[in-house]
Amino acid sequence: MFNPPNPLMVLKESTDGVSTGNLLDVAVLGQRTNLLQSKYQLDKLQNQVSDLTGDLNDLRVLEDYKLQGPATWCLVDGRTS
Repeated sequence: MFNPPNPLMVLKESTDGVSTGNLLDVAVLGQRTNLLQSKYQLDKLQNQVSDLTGDLNDLRVLEDYKLQGPATWCLVDGRTS
């Protein structure tokens, strides 16, 4: 059966931890971890933007060579047969 911790005991442990600096170190490490995770996500998104920008530029080049109208082969003079 689960017994919740005594709030007074938790408060004392927290106070003792702060007085020794342990909880502060844990909080700092937690925030550094969050910062590194955020930087990783930002780098990941920037890479995706870069990849998509390259894909878009490739499509723009292909746009210059796209077929006009239905995809039929035409002879030099425009006849299809």
